[in-house]
Amino acid sequence: MSGTKGRSGGKPKLRSKKILAGTFRKDRDCGAPPAVYALPACPEYIAGRALEIWGHLILILGPTGRNILTEGDSLALSVLAQSHALYEEKPTAQREASLRAMWALFGLTPADRQRIPSVANPGDEAKTIKPRVR
Repeated sequence: MSGTKGRSGGKPKLRSKKILAGTFRKDRDCGAPPAVYALPACPEYIAGRALEIWGHLILILGPTGRNILTEGDSLALSVLAQSHALYEEKPTAQREASLRAMWALFGLTPADRQRIPSVANPGDEAKTIKPRVR
């Protein structure tokens, strides 16, 4: 038996995709609570070019764009913004590979965009929370 126990195989299919495909079963659903879509607060340590990139990512991924962010995405989004700023400073193959992997997590490439559905509508006040000011 190869692989790590509990982590073998591909990534689990999103609940929304199971519903669309007609394969969703309540008895097999893990019952994860629905996410509350909100703009994550920008960490204090983000500055300079990384802060500009943060703002650009918020426009793309926040309520005015795809609306897939939650408050818990602050750390991952800050790592993405800082990595992008570092790559612009000094491009290397390793930094590019790391950046591409992070783009995939947020659906920022055409292929990955299809895998991450926009689940909340920007005008839906029940699911969207106004951004907090730093």
